[in-house]
Amino acid sequence: MKAISNVILNCIILVIALVVHRLVIRFFDLPINNTLFYWGSLIVLFGVINVFIVLIITPMRK
Repeated sequence: MKAISNVILNCIILVIALVVHRLVIRFFDLPINNTLFYWGSLIVLFGVINVFIVLIITPMRK
C-alpha cells in the first residue's frame, strides 16, 4: 500500500511540476529551443517540489 501511495503522490507532484514549469516558461518568456535548459529546469523544479512535499508529508505519516 505504501508503494501505491508513493506512486500516486509522485504522479500528482509531476503534474503540478509540469503546470508550474509551463507557466514559468511562458510568463518569463524563457527560451524553449534550448532543450538542456528546458528539460533541466523541469527536472530541478520537480526535485524541489518533491523535497518540499516529502518534508511536509513525512512527519504526518509517523
